[in-house]
Amino acid sequence: MILMIGQAPSRASRPGDRALFSAAKKLGALIGSGEDGFWRAFETVNLLGEFPGKSGKGDAFDWRAAAEGAGRIDPAGREAVVACGRGVARALGVKAGFLEWTIWRGAPLLVLPHPSGVNHWWNDPENREAAAAALKKAAALIPAPPPPGTGGPTATAPCRPT
Repeated sequence: MILMIGQAPSRASRPGDRALFSAAKKLGALIGSGEDGFWRAFETVNLLGEFPGKSGKGDAFDWRAAAEGAGRIDPAGREAVVACGRGVARALGVKAGFLEWTIWRGAPLLVLPHPSGVNHWWNDPENREAAAAALKKAAALIPAPPPPGTGGPTATAPCRPT
């Protein structure tokens, strides 16, 4: 399972929605798995528990609260971690650039540009192709399930709602 960390629920999120709910369709299409495949490969969590409000064209971001949220995240047992945006990476204490891999708390970590529509980085087709390749590389780290009849699970466990 890959742990994907977002900033906060979106303004449109409803109670019970998974973290990064609004980005799942976009990111699933990007890696060619669709939204269902995204949820099979990625467990999601946000640094903040609620929508922080607007600030200019984007959303407000409370750095202190985000750093506290980062302190509660344990990547143990995950094949990799994806930080969605520079703000998330900074809150985690990571200084890698977009689509760069580093190590965070013993786990491989990829910094992905924030997946919101406000981020113009995603408008460039070459950027989308590079992001797709990086996310597919992350997804490839997930071990294949054991063959049926071997006593192990036969499907990837569903993501836990956050």
